[in-house]
This record gives sequence, structure tokens and C-alpha cells, in this order.
Amino acid sequence: MNKTDFIYREYIAQETHSCLITMSFLLFFATLTTLSTLINQMHIQSNQLFKPIFYDK
Repeated sequence: MNKTDFIYREYIAQETHSCLITMSFLLFFATLTTLSTLINQMHIQSNQLFKPIFYDK
């Protein structure tokens, strides 16, 4: 194994590592936004469900 081959392999390893980190961050943010929209929907639905009980007096 010559020196350029070793450098190339190190470069590929670094690129793969940074790509994995980026992908995990993207996945994390996607999960966060999905969770927040789900919680928003649940809030809206619960407000619509409980409004008649509390405000129809």
C-alpha cells in the first residue's frame, strides 16, 4: 500500500464520517419538526373536542 492510497482511504473515511453526522442531524431535525406538528394537531383536535363541553353554557 503506497502513501497516496493511504491518504485517499483516510479522505474517504473522513467524508463518510461527516456525511453520517450530517444525515443524523437532518434526521433529528426532521423528527423534531414532525413531532411538533403532531403535537400541534393534537392540541387543535383536543381544543375542538373539549370546547363544547366547557363553553356551551
